[in-house]
Amino acid sequence: MLQVIPSGASDNNILNASKKSNGDPFIVISGDSIFDESAYPYLVIQNVVIVKCVDFLQSLAVYIASFFIFGYWYTNEVKCIIEFIQRFLLNLNPERGSKVIKRFSGNAYAKVVKLSNELQTFTSPWALGIQ
Repeated sequence: MLQVIPSGASDNNILNASKKSNGDPFIVISGDSIFDESAYPYLVIQNVVIVKCVDFLQSLAVYIASFFIFGYWYTNEVKCIIEFIQRFLLNLNPERGSKVIKRFSGNAYAKVVKLSNELQTFTSPWALGIQ
């Protein structure tokens, strides 16, 4: 999903960092970390830099959008976290197409729903003992 490389990295360094993605969308951050305000995230697809983003949040939004735009499936390594971000943080629940819930195999969506329910319970005033 993402790789952090040193600031000021060349285009070749950015493309080399994205090689493990096997052509799937991949975020390469040139900087100290995802929290570094001076870092530059790049979205790379099929060994081509698609866009240079202004911050990590924008790169994450473009990363998720690229799966819809280019018709990629979420890889097994990031399936659950991207599903959680898509469905519960961004509230993107398509009614038709390849990202419809009923088409998912396995139990990735069930894990995402369970995490969401546990977070809601955890942050509930009743669970925290706040009155």
